[in-house]
Amino acid sequence: MENEVQPIDNTTLLLRAEKPKRKSKLIIVAIFLLVLFFIGFIGYFFYKNYISKNQKTVEPPTSVLPIGPKNVPITKNSENIRLATNIQNSSVIEILNKYAKANDVIEVRAGELDKLSSIKTGTPLLIYGKNDNQVESFSLAKKYGIMIIGYNLEDSKITREELIEKEKAAYTLAKENGLFYVFCPLAIHAEKYGADLAKNADAVVIQLRNYQLMEDFADKVKEMAANTRSINPNVEVWVQLDVNPRAPGNSNKHQSLNSEKMLQQIKLIENDVDLIAIYYPPKDALVVSEVFTLLRK
Repeated sequence: MENEVQPIDNTTLLLRAEKPKRKSKLIIVAIFLLVLFFIGFIGYFFYKNYISKNQKTVEPPTSVLPIGPKNVPITKNSENIRLATNIQNSSVIEILNKYAKANDVIEVRAGELDKLSSIKTGTPLLIYGKNDNQVESFSLAKKYGIMIIGYNLEDSKITREELIEKEKAAYTLAKENGLFYVFCPLAIHAEKYGADLAKNADAVVIQLRNYQLMEDFADKVKEMAANTRSINPNVEVWVQLDVNPRAPGNSNKHQSLNSEKMLQQIKLIENDVDLIAIYYPPKDALVVSEVFTLLRK
């Protein structure tokens, strides 16, 4: 039999003609999307490159502590600084018993030793001066169980060599008796010879009443403390603040400081010293009582 040719209607021809057209449209759309992708990628690359070149680097702020009597940097917890004071006014004893810490120092002279029976906390320090009997002072320290002794050698006429010699003799005696030895010269001697004095002492005291009203007070204390430790880094640097410091250049003029001002000065120097003693005349006992209360309450 001969093969018969089937007729193709118009609908079939139309469908076969539309298939290539659809494929062409899909290819065009795909190419268009691909081009958009590459354009976007290139644009993003140039954008990031521009930002990285033009963006300023922001450094974290550097902490700068202000110095000077008008600025009080709080650099550490002031409750931890060791304090010292005397008990010439007995009203201070009640405050010390309430707020003093075990390593705070209670300063006494030979005539005040009986007051120690009223002290419940703190570490006693027996102080003797150039006019006191040195041997007797050490005997009293032993009798009352005092483990810290201080030699207050304030003599404007003494030479550097004599100062060091006397300090060393007392230091030797203190070590023989197993005592912690504190040497307290004139402020000018501590400033000039601090490094040499540190060789023969467990602690050197710098009296600050001549410096407290200076604009560069904090810097001055830092400098003197560093000088004192320059040869013997293990020496303790003790300082004494006065509630009635002297005006710079005029030793006869004094300015009374209240507890707020004293606290400001304590906070200015607390990081540079090992102990801060507060000297007061009996009439100004309230100031030192307030300082202990505010720092330790």
